[in-house]
Amino acid sequence: MLQNATALVVDDSSTVRRFVATTLKTQLNCRKIIQAASGEEALEILAGNERIDWIFSDWEMPVVTGDELLLKVRSNPKTAAVPFIMITSRKDRDSLVTAAQAGVTDYLIKPFSAAGLTQKVRRISLSIERRQKARFVAESKNGVEATLTNGFKVKGGLINISETGLLMKSSIFRTELAIYDPVLLSIQAGEGVEPIQARGELLRVENDRENPGERHFVRTAYRFTAVDEPHTRRLAEFVAALSDEAPPESQID
Repeated sequence: MLQNATALVVDDSSTVRRFVATTLKTQLNCRKIIQAASGEEALEILAGNERIDWIFSDWEMPVVTGDELLLKVRSNPKTAAVPFIMITSRKDRDSLVTAAQAGVTDYLIKPFSAAGLTQKVRRISLSIERRQKARFVAESKNGVEATLTNGFKVKGGLINISETGLLMKSSIFRTELAIYDPVLLSIQAGEGVEPIQARGELLRVENDRENPGERHFVRTAYRFTAVDEPHTRRLAEFVAALSDEAPPESQID
């Protein structure tokens, strides 16, 4: 779950720090865990060059409290979106509302178990992934659906296209897939129109180059192997419209 993440654990109790760190390592395979014994030390770490993906912080700390650390984290563009789990013995509504208004992601109420911490992280991770997928779908102007020979459908957004093939971005998927596997491609070329249909084959699968640290999405490239009329004409017109060039006469006659 956290095998590519760096977590910052902040607590003035070494016992709590060790417990959280051990749980993150053994139960969630966290790649790297940094411990801070105070809010001040945490701020120094966050000011450095280390990328922090998760923050687990005690609330009741001297000098810089957990809610003060949270406000600093949320006000810094570099860390504003980092999941922040507050560890606290406070259960009163006013305290929880205060933390919520400051931008806390979730809470761990003391005493808590390793199972409780693990469940909390898994739930937050799934929620983040759903939001990312929803945002990606909303930003995809032209959609693509690739149907594999086993019937599995991969849906995503069009990155680029030519008359010989296309590159699409989709949520990461798990199914049997091999280079040169045949696919049926359905390209949404506009609102209210029938998709362009083409047969093709898989050329490559790669990480999202624009966001190399992002593991929720994947890019797949396909080569067209057969495009029937009238889809050949529509494909040429669609490619030309995207590139603001008129399609060659030989391609639309």
